Order: sequence, then C-alpha cells, then structure tokens
Amino acid sequence: MMAAPLSTTSELSTSLEDAIWSETLSTLKGRMPKGTFNSIMQGTQLLGLEDDTYIVQVATKHAKAWLDNRLKKVVERALSTVIGTTVKVDFRL
Repeated sequence: MMAAPLSTTSELSTSLEDAIWSETLSTLKGRMPKGTFNSIMQGTQLLGLEDDTYIVQVATKHAKAWLDNRLKKVVERALSTVIGTTVKVDFRL
C-alpha cells in the first residue's frame, strides 16, 4: 500500500511534505554527529501518512537498519516537534 499524501492536492502535499521534512532534517542536524547525519539522513524523504504512521523513504539498507535500530525515537521526536503532536515513523526503501 502506498503512503497517502498529507494533503489531497498532489502539488500542495508534495510541497507540504517537503517543508515538514526539511524542518525535521534541520532539527535532526543539530541532534546527531555530522558524519551520521550525512551518511544516514542523506536521501531521505517524507512520503506521507499511512495508518497514523509517517512513512519516510530511505536511500540504503544500511540507513534503514541504522534508523530502525538506533535513531527511530530521535526521528520521531524531531518530526513530532515539527508536526505539533506525537507521531510514529516507519522507514522504507
């Protein structure tokens, strides 16, 4: 199943998702070492919302494993700060 966009208008949802993820990345950049941020967060993208979970596309299997096992709570807190409510995330290739 594909993640639903955050809005019903495709162009609007893409720009909204991009803005939300850009702000989330800015928050994360200050919360992790530069090398980790560059290698793990590079190429990530917020795809949308699916069953009350925000779907984040990642670039590599290594990044997905790292995010799932070590940084999931950090990413959830950063995205929750941007969204304004507690959220869950799922990382996908």
